[in-house]
Amino acid sequence: MAVEYDSDYKPVAIKTIIISSQTKPGKLEEAKALLLEAIGGYIKKYPECQVLINPTGAFETGGPCADSGLAGRKLMCDTYGGVAHHGGGAFSGKDPTKVDRSGAYYCRYVAKALVDSGLCKRCEVGVAYSIGIAEPVSVSVDSFRTGVIEDDRLVELVKEVFDFKPASIIKELKLLDVTYSRISEYGHFGRLGLNLPWEDTDAKAQALREALEKA
Repeated sequence: MAVEYDSDYKPVAIKTIIISSQTKPGKLEEAKALLLEAIGGYIKKYPECQVLINPTGAFETGGPCADSGLAGRKLMCDTYGGVAHHGGGAFSGKDPTKVDRSGAYYCRYVAKALVDSGLCKRCEVGVAYSIGIAEPVSVSVDSFRTGVIEDDRLVELVKEVFDFKPASIIKELKLLDVTYSRISEYGHFGRLGLNLPWEDTDAKAQALREALEKA
């Protein structure tokens, strides 16, 4: 669920609802009807809300035979600890096509570029995806009131300069060429001696400054 908040961090609207539900063979449409009924109150209250139910189609096979991979250490263990907001997932056992890994790297890349550009002194970048849809359903920036412009404007600049589609992230950060064994311990961020692509933000920081000047 993607929720819109006002400047005081109070929820004001639901923008997107995503449901991925395993069903019996041939029962997808029946399941959709039941799920739409269950969330009808939200749809009525927020008529502009986008609802995505099994956007890739039928989900009839679940469990380890359909979604293999290690559970691994959770994201907060390999990233920022408890200082940042986290979703679920893990880097371990995931290739770069999984946004658990590539999306987290890109958020780091974006946040570091924003700080390096001088547009804020501190920030947290959030992104949310729906399975089967390349564009994220939500991109957010929280500068903790350290930004030289409003956070909504920072989001606009970020969307102008950065491409959050997984295939684009993989290409831009050259994630197929990264030796992941080097970062399997001691964390994935702040490892400046390893020359990791999501730490090299000079070009993007300049692009952000130029985008602001043109606005």
